[in-house]
Amino acid sequence: MGRVYIEDITSIALLYNYEATSSISMMLPHDMIKEYAKIVELNLDEMESNFNGVYSLDNEVLIYFNTQDENGKWYSVLKSDIDIKKARYDYGYIRSYDLITASRMANALEVLDIELVGERMKRIEHKKPKKLSLVLPKTKGKE
Repeated sequence: MGRVYIEDITSIALLYNYEATSSISMMLPHDMIKEYAKIVELNLDEMESNFNGVYSLDNEVLIYFNTQDENGKWYSVLKSDIDIKKARYDYGYIRSYDLITASRMANALEVLDIELVGERMKRIEHKKPKKLSLVLPKTKGKE
């Protein structure tokens, strides 16, 4: 990571995920967030942005915490007591316009399984191919 601060990207990703899932999902795996951060940085490069959001941050103001499952996989989880409206304002309006633009591009959101429909985040519905299985009852036929 060079230009984007992973704590900002994590917060943005969690907020987008929270919105896209209608407040159901409050966590994302670290691997997904790291991939999202890479794409956001690439988007900033392609935009020829001079954004450099690397700065020190007090961990007390983070809107999430990190946890590990029994298999050793790490996740970031939104804190249950955060003010979502304030967090959306802080990460959607106070941060750099370039960062918000890069983080909302389709290629970045796709990493999170999210798409922007109008101005709303929506979970990408992965359609599973339906398999038609026709089982005919056994009938007594003529022999």
